[in-house]
Amino acid sequence: MTIRLLASATALTLLLPTLALGEKLNKREREAVVPFLGVYQGAFDTALTPSPLDDLNINPCRDCDTHGAPLKDIYLQLDQADKGLQLSFHREPEGPAFDLLGQYCHSAVGELKDLKTTEGTGKDSGDSYRVMTATFAFDPGRCPRNVAENKEPELTLSLLQNETQGMHFAKLEIDKDLRRVTTLTAKNREGERVEVKSNPADYGKDRRETRSYLYEDEMGEGSYVRSNTTETRYFSIPVVLNGYVGANLTWWPHKILDVEAETEEVLTRHTGVFMPVAPELQDEAE
Repeated sequence: MTIRLLASATALTLLLPTLALGEKLNKREREAVVPFLGVYQGAFDTALTPSPLDDLNINPCRDCDTHGAPLKDIYLQLDQADKGLQLSFHREPEGPAFDLLGQYCHSAVGELKDLKTTEGTGKDSGDSYRVMTATFAFDPGRCPRNVAENKEPELTLSLLQNETQGMHFAKLEIDKDLRRVTTLTAKNREGERVEVKSNPADYGKDRRETRSYLYEDEMGEGSYVRSNTTETRYFSIPVVLNGYVGANLTWWPHKILDVEAETEEVLTRHTGVFMPVAPELQDEAE
C-alpha cells in the first residue's frame, strides 16, 4: 500500500510535542493514552490478498498457494510499561504473545521515536476526531523478507477516536518496501499531459529506433499508440500575382509526443486495522 495521510479530518492542530529518540511518555501523555489501552482484534491487509507472497509473516509452507498462517483475526494488546507504550500480538485474547514475522524470527518493536496527537472535524460528517500517532523503531530480527531493507523499518500505531460518536479503533503500519518509481507522461493531441506506458511491442528494439507509447482516453476506455518522433505539418495560402495564381507554402515540425519521466520514492506498508474487543475478552486477556 502506498502511504496516504488521513483525510477525514480537517483543520488539524498539534497538541503534543514530538518526542526525542527513545523518550518516555510524560504524565500528561500517559493519561491521554489510558482510554486506548486494552485488547483489539483485526487483520493486516497483506494477509487478505490472493498471494501468500504478500504476507508480513513467513509462510510455513513454501509451495502453498494460499496463506499458511495469515495475520487475520489476531489480537493486539496495548499496555503501558516503564512509562512507555508496549505492544504485543496474540492468536487468542488470553493466549501467549507471538512473533508477527514468524516463529524463530526474533522480531521486536523498538523504542518510541515520535508521538503526536491531532484533532479536527470531519469535512463531510462534521464529527470531531482525535488521532494519536506513535512511531516506533522496528527490528525484523532474522526475517527481513517482507520488511523494507533499504531504510530503517518503522512501525506506526495510530489510535483514531471519533469523539462525536464515542468510538475508536487502532491502525498499525509496518514499512514493507521503499523503491524508486518512474512515471512517464506525454502530451496528447489536445495538448493535455497524460500518463503513458512503453508499448510492449517495442521491447527489445534498438534505442535508436522509433519508440511508441500507450495511453488511455479520458474515460479510461481504449488505448492508443503514438510515436515519440516529430512530423512535419504543411499548409498553403493561395496568392494572386500579375494574373497568376501561386501558393505560399509554410511548414513546421511538430512533436507528436513530448515524453517526460518523473521519478519518486514510494513507500509501501503492511496495514492492519484493529477494533476494540468486548470488555469480557479484555478481562480474560489480563
